[in-house]
Order: sequence, then structure tokens, then C-alpha cells
Amino acid sequence: MSGYVKQIAILASATDASDKHADSAQALGGMLSERGYELLIAGNVDGTKGAAAYGALSVGGNVRNVYADPGTAPYENHVASSNDSLLKQSFMVEGRKGVKSSLTNRSDMAVLLPGGFEELDQAVHLARKGTPLVVVNENGFYNGLKEQVGALKENAYAHNFAGNDFKHIHFVDDVSEVVPIAEVYNAVGTPENDYAQDLRNARVNNRLAKPSREGEIPGFTHRGSSFILATDAGIDALDRATTAIMEERGVPMTIDNSTGYYDGLLEQVDTFVEMGTEKLPQLPQFEIVQNKDEMNAVLHGDHSVTHSFDELDHAG
Repeated sequence: MSGYVKQIAILASATDASDKHADSAQALGGMLSERGYELLIAGNVDGTKGAAAYGALSVGGNVRNVYADPGTAPYENHVASSNDSLLKQSFMVEGRKGVKSSLTNRSDMAVLLPGGFEELDQAVHLARKGTPLVVVNENGFYNGLKEQVGALKENAYAHNFAGNDFKHIHFVDDVSEVVPIAEVYNAVGTPENDYAQDLRNARVNNRLAKPSREGEIPGFTHRGSSFILATDAGIDALDRATTAIMEERGVPMTIDNSTGYYDGLLEQVDTFVEMGTEKLPQLPQFEIVQNKDEMNAVLHGDHSVTHSFDELDHAG
């Protein structure tokens, strides 16, 4: 074990602040601050994460903010909020990669509240780097992500690679369950595991950089005019895929769901749309294949066999 918990990253939507999410986030910010934890907010301090910041500030807690230089693509302008003047400190970094690196380097733990692709990308990256992650699955908002993490675990055990237990990813149903987890990590220390480095060092079959059998494609790759997320890929590939979703929305992404491996991910996308944290017209151009024949056709350049997200049952 390494350091103890001092600063906790709050990952949540900056635009969605429905009463139920805002109330929970505000309560969480207050509970964590009352126990001496500092909050780190990425991006604009508004919406659900703004409510968490307000909850901390209302009890005299400390809140820091890290955001991308508005002059660096592909970020939108950083919008000032009423909370900004109360922040203890703000850090301006270069681009989305800078934000994720700062979250990794500055936070001892992260909490994922309702959000969209932006927050999912940050959460997957932090989990990949070994940062303890608590996912608040209030009212089943993250049921899809929970299913996908279960598939990752099962696949990891099957391939017997390092870090396959993902014990640092916790799903809870209520914000009140976050504090006890933080207290445990604060008492015994946070894991030293950098799962990304573990995977590289072990040279395991995580299907990211090296096909395991002749003719197979890597877990995530760019082919022709589209990205391909292969079935049974590891967390490294999923991290790269969520990054591409955020940074390359104009590039189609083929998802090989021929084994049902990405049912959880697709369910989570559906939840984002249903709950309004992502809009269907603004989704990346997902091309989903449902069997090996369709995947083989795509690999030979025929994308006519793929299915769009909104034509599948889960999106109805």
C-alpha cells in the first residue's frame, strides 16, 4: 500500500443537475468535507459536480479545480461559475490528456456520479491507472457499467493477467456508502498497483497491442476510416476507446459485440441517452456487429452489414 486518502476526484455531469442527482451530490460533498477530505473537480464547476462542490464549500471544505486551457482542442471554453471564487485552487492544463493526467496525479480516490462519456472516460482511465474508484449506482444509473466491469473481470480471469480482480472498483447504491470506503483506504493506504503498467510488464493477452493468434485484431485499433473495438478486450483497450469517443467523434467506431461482451457498455450508452446526459443525435457513429460473419465483412471493408445504435433493441 502507498499513500492515504487526502484528495478525492468527483466525476459527474456539469450540465445535468436534476434535483435527485444534485441533492445526492451536495450531500456527498458535505459528508466528505466534514471528514477532512478535499475535493478535486474536473472541468466546469456546475451541474451535478457543482452541487458536490457546493456541499463541500457549505461546510467549510476545500475544493480544487483542474481544467483544460480553453485554447487547446478538443475542449470547449471553460465557463466560469458562481463557485469559482470559493475554490481553494485552480489548475489550468493542456487538453483532455492534461486533465486526466492531473486527476491521476492529484487524486487518491475517485467517485463517479451520474454523467456521460466525459466522466466515463475519466473513470476508466483512473481505474486503469490503479486509482480506487467508487461508482455511485443510484437508481441503477450505472447498471450497464457494472455489467461491463463484470465482463472485464471474467475475461481477465480467463486470460490470467495481472490485476484481474479489479478490487479497487467499488459499486454502491447510495452516496452514504462512499465515506466508509474512503475511511478504509485512509486507514490502510491506497493500492500501489498501476494496472496499465502491470499489464505491460506481464506481457499478457489483453488484446491491446499484440494479437494473441494469427489473423486477430488488437483490442482497439484504427483501420481504414474507422476505429474497431474488438470483442473480449481488456481495460487498456476500453480506455483508448472511451478516449477516442471523446476526441474523435467524427470517426465511426465498430464495436464487435458478437459474443455479447459489450452488452453492458451498450446498455450504459442507452442510459446516458435516456437520462439526458448524452443526446442521441450527438452520439459517435457506432457501428455494431452481432456475429463473426459481420465482423469479417467489416475487416474486408464492407460496413453495410453493421447496425446503428438506435436500431438495436436496447436503444428502443
